[in-house]
Amino acid sequence: GTHIGLSVLWLAAASILYPFDITKAEDENGNLIKPPVDYGSGTVLHPSPFTCNISPRSKEAESLICAAVDYT
Repeated sequence: GTHIGLSVLWLAAASILYPFDITKAEDENGNLIKPPVDYGSGTVLHPSPFTCNISPRSKEAESLICAAVDYT
């Protein structure tokens, strides 16, 4: 079960990340905003919220994204 679970998790992450470009956000002057290196407190640590730009890598990737949305 563990091997299948890890494989499914890896495939899910890869299929979400593949069609997108994820880049730093820009301020109103066009300067890149550096995400803070900050984590919440508690038993389970996770990054604090930050802004970024998420856009399709290409027209083909955009078509793939739309097809996936239409399928679900």
